[in-house]
Amino acid sequence: MKALLTIAILFIAGIAFGQDTAMVNLGDSSVQVLTRLYPAADSNGHKGIYFIHLHQDETTALQVAQSHLQSRYGMLVTLWQSGGRFIYFSVGGKTYMVDPNRIFSMAGARKNMSKLAYYNSAAGRQVKKLADTILNKLHKPRLVIAMHNNKDGKPLSTRNYIGRKMFRTHINKSMDSDDFVLTTERKVFNYLKAKNISVILELPGAGFDDGSLSAYCNRRKIPYINIEAQEGHAAEQAAMLQALDELIATYNQH
Repeated sequence: MKALLTIAILFIAGIAFGQDTAMVNLGDSSVQVLTRLYPAADSNGHKGIYFIHLHQDETTALQVAQSHLQSRYGMLVTLWQSGGRFIYFSVGGKTYMVDPNRIFSMAGARKNMSKLAYYNSAAGRQVKKLADTILNKLHKPRLVIAMHNNKDGKPLSTRNYIGRKMFRTHINKSMDSDDFVLTTERKVFNYLKAKNISVILELPGAGFDDGSLSAYCNRRKIPYINIEAQEGHAAEQAAMLQALDELIATYNQH
């Protein structure tokens, strides 16, 4: 409850500082796609650097991103909906649910919705509207930085990637296995490896399509970084993001 109250305050503050809101109707529900430019007075815009926050319940990630951007540049895109991880909506009297990080291909959305509840083409078209709205916010992206949180231990940690063909890993065993960076960029992987920060490289042309934003960016050769940390590990997540400051700046120099 405290975390959601904090996010509500930040949401209201964002509106006061010129935050833009796009409303996407999904059946009988709606999702707000919020965008905010940092710094607001920067006439050069956000320079093609996008921060993406897709899961509303991952409150640490959003707070870290907002704090980080107070003194930097970029566009923050975040979703405001039911307050949880999944998006729920009804079409034709049937309730559907979907993970908003599994909507960036129809194949991925179909698989995810079928796993969580149901899928049909009418519901799929609703989800595609949301995906298109988010992707349309990413105008000529030079770098996409996703902010995510996970739980302690399973289901997600660095252990999920070890030995898998489509990934390369560098693991710092002194770091919590829930705190790591995933990227589609080899230079990001090498940069963080040199700093001995746990990092996963999703190989180009990895060939899988789970509907995630990383797979979408990988297929389209859009540089992508995910700063992943256990919920509540704000200092650890902020440190990983700050470690990338100099490298992030290079994506503005193309």
